[in-house]
Amino acid sequence: MSDLGNPTPAWLNTGDNAWQLTAASLVALQSIPGLCVLYAGLVHRRWVINSMMMVFYAFAMTLIIWVLVGYKVAFGEYMLPFAGIPNTVVRMSDELIQSTLPSANVSQNFPQSTMVYFQFVFAAITLALIAGAYLARMNFTAWMIFVPLWLIFAYCPGAYSIWGGGWATKLGVLDYSGGYVIHLSSGTAAFVGAYWIGPRLKKDRESFTPNNIPLMMVGAGILWVGWNGFNGGDPYSASPDAGAAVLNTNICTAMSLLTWTCMDIIFFKKPSIIGSVNGMITGLVGITPAAGFVAGWGAIIIGFCTGIIPWVSMNIVATRSFIFKRHVDDTLGITHTHFVAGILGGFLTGIFATVPGVAAFGDTNPGGAIDGNGRQVWVQIVGALFIIGWDAVWTSLIMLFIKYVCRVPLRMSEEDMLLGDDAVHGEGAYCFFDDMAGPTPENDTAVLEGLQVHNDLEIGVGGSSSLEHRQTRSDDYEKGFRSSFIVYLTQAGLAHLKSKIRMAVHVFMINWVHQLGRWEMILRYGGFLCADLDFHRSSVANRALHTSETIAKPKTSKLESCIYVCASTLWLYLGYQPQKDADKTSDWMTPYSMIPDHVGISSGTGQTGVQPCYKPLQRLFVNRLAQYL
Repeated sequence: MSDLGNPTPAWLNTGDNAWQLTAASLVALQSIPGLCVLYAGLVHRRWVINSMMMVFYAFAMTLIIWVLVGYKVAFGEYMLPFAGIPNTVVRMSDELIQSTLPSANVSQNFPQSTMVYFQFVFAAITLALIAGAYLARMNFTAWMIFVPLWLIFAYCPGAYSIWGGGWATKLGVLDYSGGYVIHLSSGTAAFVGAYWIGPRLKKDRESFTPNNIPLMMVGAGILWVGWNGFNGGDPYSASPDAGAAVLNTNICTAMSLLTWTCMDIIFFKKPSIIGSVNGMITGLVGITPAAGFVAGWGAIIIGFCTGIIPWVSMNIVATRSFIFKRHVDDTLGITHTHFVAGILGGFLTGIFATVPGVAAFGDTNPGGAIDGNGRQVWVQIVGALFIIGWDAVWTSLIMLFIKYVCRVPLRMSEEDMLLGDDAVHGEGAYCFFDDMAGPTPENDTAVLEGLQVHNDLEIGVGGSSSLEHRQTRSDDYEKGFRSSFIVYLTQAGLAHLKSKIRMAVHVFMINWVHQLGRWEMILRYGGFLCADLDFHRSSVANRALHTSETIAKPKTSKLESCIYVCASTLWLYLGYQPQKDADKTSDWMTPYSMIPDHVGISSGTGQTGVQPCYKPLQRLFVNRLAQYL
């Protein structure tokens, strides 16, 4: 106990402690912001916020559960062959004492607080990796429940079994830095969880275009450099083996990236930047169980294998397999990059682990098959099967518990999946587009007050009656009906013209209605023009656009076109629904209004009214139009 008040106890090695904290910080950066921005760049833009928030939440929740119960279950005193005795590590005496792994009879030259944090960032990134498979459809409330349960019942027993002195440690399973504990676990949970959650919307599965490749590259770079701490910190000291692990990590990663790129060129005739990132990740994952155990030439072989086999899994097996087509929708391919690469790396560790490498790590294991220990290959297979079976069972049980006991849906509603971040979080990633959509009074008190003054001026403070105000509104909507009819009528006729003539007329109509101040007509004609320019209609906003293709195809009869125009116009009349106006009074609006949110509309008497719009649809439309232009 006297060491608790000693700033430099005899067991402390300041160099080891400094390196361990540095390595832990590098691994933490892999999750936030590394995986946050990697996912944000890879997903469709309407899922940017959701992808980052799932990682952000997992990181925070994992830390709280880790210090309250998780660390001791994974690295505490023996309770079961696969779990330690649950306990907290939040007292000062817990944080200042020397770090030890009692079940493994191992101690480190730094405090337990350093060890707790170092192992926490590994646990956190495991959950962050799992999130990559569930993006674009998992109910966020279900994710909030899933994270702590999976950490306690799936991750911690695996960590104790292989690292903490459990049965797999005694069997001799080699996992230098988490090829099994982290990557095989996350890959298993990704596959099984994706099955229980179900697939994304059909249109997302068919076209899920990354929204920001440069942002993805920032995340990929952080991930690669951060892996120096991921693998370099696991000797628990600033030792020669740490240096070997860092070098081998980079050798394997480079080889895997180059191999994957060559596979893309051979089969697809083009090198893909996304493919190269996948190759980078599979190389990092493949070397993780072997980093300090193998020689440099072994790292090259592992990198070559992880550049080919996961490529085949992702680009051939997944595209032809019935289960991946119909049942398992792994959004970012975590199954291929982590499950396949993790089990492959663990198997190759059993072959290429060297006696000097294992000894430098502080293990008495006699190396792998390359040094005459063929048994190690079978031991590695047993360890992999345990992780797969354990995590598959617990992932399934947790998903069923959330769905049937907690009564929380695993999936979002289809409406939420169509809208994405706006529906789930009430936020958009690229908010600078909102400037085009006008102010949002419900979120801005100052603007709301300004609009109230505007409304007072409109109806005449102390003078005009509410009836006059209503009449002005009615005049505005009559003009809206007429403009809608003009838009659909002209578009039906234009649909039968050649595209160049049709686009020229669209430009003319945009200029004409601009002079009239009819913004809803400008936006509609602008939408038609964009559609004729092969504007990709991949979001709910574009689904709402009535383009020339949806009104009447060139081969469609004029009678069918007229029927469509009449039906559309009738819907506009009947589709008006009660809506609260900016002044909190009842009003009427159409869900397909393209008028920017809360802007002035000139009436026939020269006065100006303030009309609201269906905000999510309006925002998505303007964002889409702005990005295209």
